[in-house]
Amino acid sequence: MKDQLINDIITALPKDRTLYYYFKDRYALTLLSSVVGEGITVRAIKQSHFAPLLDRPLLKQLIAKAGNGQITYQDLVNLWPIDPLCYRLTVGKWGLERGDYWQQTTRPEPNLVLHLNFSNQHDQAYKSLIENKGLKPFIYRDHPNARAGLNTLSWARFDVDVQSGQALIEELQTDWLRYVKWCTAYVERQDEAEEEVKFGSVPIRRSDLRRYVSEVITPHIKLWDQATLSAAVWFLRAELNIKTIYMHEADCGAKLKQIVGKTPPRSLYTDLPKKFCFQPVTVGPEFLYKKASRTFRRLKKTKELRFWRLDLP
Repeated sequence: MKDQLINDIITALPKDRTLYYYFKDRYALTLLSSVVGEGITVRAIKQSHFAPLLDRPLLKQLIAKAGNGQITYQDLVNLWPIDPLCYRLTVGKWGLERGDYWQQTTRPEPNLVLHLNFSNQHDQAYKSLIENKGLKPFIYRDHPNARAGLNTLSWARFDVDVQSGQALIEELQTDWLRYVKWCTAYVERQDEAEEEVKFGSVPIRRSDLRRYVSEVITPHIKLWDQATLSAAVWFLRAELNIKTIYMHEADCGAKLKQIVGKTPPRSLYTDLPKKFCFQPVTVGPEFLYKKASRTFRRLKKTKELRFWRLDLP
């Protein structure tokens, strides 16, 4: 994407006011709500590419009651739990126009970034238990993060083409949870007699870390990938009116983004898009064929191009 397009999108969006609520399998409700309209029969859903969503535990009871009757948007809303996880969405930019290799973008251009930031409820507990005099041990500042004052759980990077109404989800990632995992393992290796252990330059009490993991962060660990992709799909459709969404396939994506060494978790680019009803395709977004990179042309010639594609009404 060009800097100007990214800047225009950021300027047009609400500033730090968008809350996104998530609970297990909310993505299924989000996807179904895009096709429900005034009502849709169970039979019609079963005949669509969204049929696998009906197997989610959240929907099974609803489907049992409906039989082959209609499901309405209100039926889906009624499935929401009382106390879902809450996040704050912000947007930003990643990468440079000249396209340095480190930014891992398919085109030599920057990406639009959607940050999934923790709520005040999390941040208050985190500040009390972990943060020490403004030092925050779970942030990697060389990766996408929201503005100061927000703590970013995860993010999604996009390449968007407004003219074609298509977008490519380049990456889903969390540094926060990886650092929590590293910190926990590091503290456990230290002398048990030491109640306070320094992780990097931040002193952390064992009891506080255990409490943070068991009482605060565990729900996010279980759902962060679902929540991030669900927010990404919602954002692209609701805010940018993008109806055709692509994701990278694990191996092809690593080659197109010039990832060397350790690659991202395969499940993010295999199991997760399949769960969201993305379909495997061998043709990518239209905009990648314009001034295609050497790697893209080679993979196209050798018939190794692989993407996931989701079509929304």
